[in-house]
Amino acid sequence: MHLPRIEPRVAAMKPPAWLACVALLGACAPAGSVRPDTAKDIAPTGRLRAAINFGNPVLAQRDPATGEPRGVSVDLARELGRRLGLPVELVAYEAAGKVVDAVKTGAWDVAFLAIDPERAGEIAFTAPYVVIEGTYAVPADSPLRAIEDVDRDGVRQDVMDDQAGIGRAEHPGRHHEITLAQ
Repeated sequence: MHLPRIEPRVAAMKPPAWLACVALLGACAPAGSVRPDTAKDIAPTGRLRAAINFGNPVLAQRDPATGEPRGVSVDLARELGRRLGLPVELVAYEAAGKVVDAVKTGAWDVAFLAIDPERAGEIAFTAPYVVIEGTYAVPADSPLRAIEDVDRDGVRQDVMDDQAGIGRAEHPGRHHEITLAQ
């Protein structure tokens, strides 16, 4: 049983809305060719503060031996910083919801998040850089065999708190119960 695709994207704080586009252009430019004012617009502190969401181990995790951040999001942040000619500061979060909450404080310049319509009011998103397929896990003897089987009275769906999937699970017209795990 498969859910709709979740497409993580490079995210930037809004306003200005064009910031994510500029960041993507900066990522495509060779190192040192980005105008200094562009780098300053993206990272006004003089360093690129990249939010890293450790809640999704497909995109970021900590090295078991050293505890150092690693993964796709970390590599993308470092490469963007290199191409902008800026030092990179990785700002760690344990869940995507915490990254989203931090946008209000200006704690980061770029982030790597699944697009969520509820987040689009405060965060500008680029085109996806990766597509992650999602699915439900059910016991082998479960009567749930298709996505449509989940959306009915008496069905409980357990989801992680502060994740983009909650928005898709809790929209009008859904009948099943949502249980949030911490």
